[in-house]
Amino acid sequence: MAFVMLKKVSIISSRYNSIFRHNCLLNESVNRYFVSSNYFPTFTNKVKASYLENNLNEIETDHHHLTDKEKNSSRNSKNERRFNKGKISYNKNSYLQFLNETLSKNEAVSSSVAFKIIKSCGSDMSGENEDTRNELVTQAWEMLKKSRIPMNIGLWNTLLSVYIENKRDFDPVDFLNDLRKNSQLEPNQTTFSLLIQMYAERGDPPGVMKIIEFMMEKGFVMTENMYAWLIKAFAINGNFEGVKHVMKSMRENGIPPKEKVYKQIINALAVRGDLEKIEDTLNEMTKKGISPTVELYMGLLNNLSEGGHRDLIKTTLGKIEGMQEMSPEVDSLIQRFTVREDYENAIVLLDHFKQETENMKPYTVINQISVASFNYLLQADKDLEQFKRLNNAIEKHFNKTLNSRLPFLAEYLAKNDKLDWALSLAVPDESLKRSNLQIYNFILKALNYKRDLIGIVKVFADMGEKSIDAEHSCYQNIEDTVEEVGSDKNNKFLDLAKDFDKIVLPYEFIKSVLSRENMNLNTFSKYAHLGSLGDLLGSIKEITDLMRRDFNSEDASKIVKVLHKKGIQTKVLIEKVVGDVSNRSYADVKEVYSFMLNLIQEGIPTTPNAQYNLLKGLFTFFRVSNSEYFFQFIRTLKEHGIEPDNNQQILMIRMAAKIGNSSAAQFCFDKLMAEPDLPGFYNENKNMLYQYLISSYQNEAIKEERKEKKVANARKILQIAAEMKEKDLKPTAHSASAIAVSHLINGDVAEANYFLSTYGSFEPTVNQRNLLNTAYLTTFISQGNFKAAEDKFNELILNNVVTYGHYKQMFRLCEIKGNVSKMEQLYSKLLENGMKADVNIYEHMIRTYLKNNQPECCLKLLKDNTDNQKQKLGTKLVLSVIRSLALNGIDIVKEAVALARKDYPNIREQTLKEVLLIAHIKDGLVDEASSFLYKNEVVTESESSSTRDNEGKILKQDILVGHLKKYAESAEQLGDIKFIENIIKFLKSNKLAYHVAYPSYLLALDKVNDIEGLRNLYKDHLENEVKENDQFISLLNATVEKHGISKF
Repeated sequence: MAFVMLKKVSIISSRYNSIFRHNCLLNESVNRYFVSSNYFPTFTNKVKASYLENNLNEIETDHHHLTDKEKNSSRNSKNERRFNKGKISYNKNSYLQFLNETLSKNEAVSSSVAFKIIKSCGSDMSGENEDTRNELVTQAWEMLKKSRIPMNIGLWNTLLSVYIENKRDFDPVDFLNDLRKNSQLEPNQTTFSLLIQMYAERGDPPGVMKIIEFMMEKGFVMTENMYAWLIKAFAINGNFEGVKHVMKSMRENGIPPKEKVYKQIINALAVRGDLEKIEDTLNEMTKKGISPTVELYMGLLNNLSEGGHRDLIKTTLGKIEGMQEMSPEVDSLIQRFTVREDYENAIVLLDHFKQETENMKPYTVINQISVASFNYLLQADKDLEQFKRLNNAIEKHFNKTLNSRLPFLAEYLAKNDKLDWALSLAVPDESLKRSNLQIYNFILKALNYKRDLIGIVKVFADMGEKSIDAEHSCYQNIEDTVEEVGSDKNNKFLDLAKDFDKIVLPYEFIKSVLSRENMNLNTFSKYAHLGSLGDLLGSIKEITDLMRRDFNSEDASKIVKVLHKKGIQTKVLIEKVVGDVSNRSYADVKEVYSFMLNLIQEGIPTTPNAQYNLLKGLFTFFRVSNSEYFFQFIRTLKEHGIEPDNNQQILMIRMAAKIGNSSAAQFCFDKLMAEPDLPGFYNENKNMLYQYLISSYQNEAIKEERKEKKVANARKILQIAAEMKEKDLKPTAHSASAIAVSHLINGDVAEANYFLSTYGSFEPTVNQRNLLNTAYLTTFISQGNFKAAEDKFNELILNNVVTYGHYKQMFRLCEIKGNVSKMEQLYSKLLENGMKADVNIYEHMIRTYLKNNQPECCLKLLKDNTDNQKQKLGTKLVLSVIRSLALNGIDIVKEAVALARKDYPNIREQTLKEVLLIAHIKDGLVDEASSFLYKNEVVTESESSSTRDNEGKILKQDILVGHLKKYAESAEQLGDIKFIENIIKFLKSNKLAYHVAYPSYLLALDKVNDIEGLRNLYKDHLENEVKENDQFISLLNATVEKHGISKF
């Protein structure tokens, strides 16, 4: 049987002062019922009856005074209703924000605002459940108390009403104690009415009766509300006999039960799930002409849900007619179901309501129901798990596959700024690939609708993270936002996307990037990772062309790594790019080297041809550093299990020959000669491999300074030549020249001449011819055959094939002979031929001048060397020049010392000071020379082995004395008596061991027969008792005796 909705009636007010007043007391039968029942013991367990019995009498009994209070209460109620027209908030977060903002202001909070703060924690906050609302009201009440807001009885009653609405488990006695203790207030009629409601909601008839009796004793009248709550208490308790007694009493007292009373009975029956008695009650109402209201039906459904009888809701809905009249109330009820997490019945109610009110397609209905129910959760600030549970309830209700509605949920979340939640619905599972793609498409549609460019990029990034390739449908869903290729928005979209490592964009995005004007490799490398597999495969030609056109190692490596990671074969691309770029320039081949090295270390396959092209480029654009790159690349190949093939081995031996690495060349040679089949040309011309091997030993010898190593390499070349002869292999022109040079290095000119005459039909390269002629000059000079060397050099000049190396050998010849004039002629010719002397020639020239005691000629060479040459002369040679100049005057010495200080800082300062000291002594400036010494300086034994410096002065006197002794000996050879006398004078004036110069002085005087000088020397010996050694004394006595010096 259907529940007929006769008409929509206004909801009866719950305000107690607006209800009909009656002066009747409960009839005696009801009183007798309560007295004889067993409810009082129950009541005393739940509520402290002693408090009610002992303290209710203390309340003011002046009826008129109570009436005045009621008037004030009525005014307060009007204010409360006015401020409650708009809810503060729907959920906890927005409520707390309002609460904190309100109470943090310096302004005083009005009573009306305080009322609203408390009242909003009740059923008005439909977005939260009772537990959360109870937490919030406790927090708000404590904050209001701390803010010292006046707590009037109206505010306390509001708090009590919220407790009841939220079904809070509290002791009413504690509440009343708190009221009187903290506010010095007395409960009023509203307070007691609320307490009646509380006991009724708990199903406690004795509690209700006790309050009613007290109120009646104080002059209050029995109202319909009081009856209704009493009836509810009986009904919830399951005592329907009690319900009948109370209803009978109502009629006897002229208060016929109306909708309000029946509503309480129906709500109680709904909590108990007694649908049969509910139908009987509704039939009884209808017979009595009482029309069920919207509020009644909503309460019925809500209490069925609260009572846990959710299975009865669908049945009950089928019995209610006229749902179109209930739209606002149904909305509120669905909201309650949702917050209570009764998702199944929220969907049932939504579906029923939609079918009653609109004629829509099923797909539209389910979508609208989904949006409506999701909205409730969104407003209530629920988490993602609740959305998923609600979505599952929708799927179940409409017989949909589990999680089949996730794409729609994802779209909803994305539209409502919950993008992260929406993306989390896509699970990285290969079996869910299609489902995930659907979820992403729905999200993209939502973001496209919002024109959310950044959000769209995040979606593609998330797809990349979960290894889900974007399909063309994804692109179609965002066309309105990203616009066409080349547009500002499209470019902005790509620029945003490039910052995400794992993002994958739909097909043709890569082509759009490559088609941009002035696209370069660096820019493209930032976009390459965005491409899908198909997009990149379809763009391989364009990518290859771009890498060829604008190659650099870093960006090319990034792009190839992206392609490889996506499963694209890159061998052909790498081979084409390397083959092209390696043939361009030295700089390009260096970039290719870095590129290939990177790929091999990353484990990306490369072809032998690509490897060969790189090695060929490094060989072709040879630099010294290239050889390092060359062999480092070979080592890298081997470290990664890649053995060079024969073509690469041939390049290796050629490079080894070029740089003079005989061990590497020998290794490659042995390996190649062991191969049965060599690459075409070399299989027929093995003498070329011998040429490379011979060149490696020859070039290695050229770099060597040690003669023994040069000789050893020459002998090895001769061994190879013998092997070639055994195999009947004719040496190439290059090899023949190298073999002849090796004979010359071994000093065998005759054999060299014989070899050249035997294989003289070749025309050697310029380099080999020069090496051969240099070897002849070197050998002639080493053997002392200077004329042959000079004849050979003149021949070279005549044929205009003379080289710097040839000149160098001739300067060496001049040094050996000490021929200054020939050397200076040679130097002039060198300059006339447009050549410049290097450090080797300067060294030959300086040593030649020094050999001829012409150190003053060396100073200009020192200047030329430091001004024009990168390589400086050796310190030892420069020092020899400076020391030699010490005897040539102070000015030239000072110039040489200044040059040394500027260009040869490694020459110690005390050494230069010593040279200046010698120069001053030579010129007879003994006092100036003495300024370089510290007076009374004691040189300890521990210091005598080293030199220390203080302000540039010479401190090691014993070392200086030794050097002056040597200068004296040199002066004696030159017959320079004056210099020796100056040395002795200097030593004497500084109280140093001047006698060390006496032997040289004695010999010099003897040479020139300076009798007076000898007499003075002998006299000084006798007078000062100088302790010379025995050898000097013997020499002195012999010289004196020789010249007959016996008297003074």
